[in-house]
Amino acid sequence: MDRARFIVKQAAERAIVHVTAQTSVDDFIRGKENHHVIHQMIQAEMDAIQTGLTIRSVSQKSYGPPGHLKYEFQAVNRAESQKALKIEEAKRLQSMILTQAAGRNYPIIIRAIHALEEGADGPQKNALTEKLRQYFLSDALGGMAAEIMNSAITYRTRTLENILSAVDRFNRLVKQDQENSQILRNRITQDCIEQIFSQEVKTIVIPKSERHHLYLDLGKDISRY
Repeated sequence: MDRARFIVKQAAERAIVHVTAQTSVDDFIRGKENHHVIHQMIQAEMDAIQTGLTIRSVSQKSYGPPGHLKYEFQAVNRAESQKALKIEEAKRLQSMILTQAAGRNYPIIIRAIHALEEGADGPQKNALTEKLRQYFLSDALGGMAAEIMNSAITYRTRTLENILSAVDRFNRLVKQDQENSQILRNRITQDCIEQIFSQEVKTIVIPKSERHHLYLDLGKDISRY
């Protein structure tokens, strides 16, 4: 029995070394070795020397690198841990930035944009575009995007009101001009004069003389009277 154990042990070691040499480091540190191949190799060794032994199963209770390679394997483990931490930090930062940009419902925008970038066309593209438009105009939008949209809507409303007011005033002036153009023009002229002289005017009064003149300083322009 001792000799049988020794033979099986030697065959198992050869099979394990062979399979481990073909296993990636990532799979090895996770214990993902191909036990089926190890079992086949051990059994092939037993059959080759006609031991009459049958290997029922191969299992792994523990694993570890050789002593002279422990530092390298620990470095791999540390790198994996740092990688996981960096990925988690990146996900948190991404979520924070996207939330600040478009609010908590930003995944809706991300999915729609990705669908458009993947080549959506025809009715699907139109439906996604309309979905984005409705979302940007809804209360579900948040963050800086909502501030920009609200500012744009306010500016559009104010500009439209100014245009409509100017159109209404122009139409009233046209109607008044058609009814009595002279009165309208006299009133406009009077308004212009009042606007000019309502500003700061420096007046200099001098004695009457043909050698002297009166000047009115109207801002930067000097007008002679």
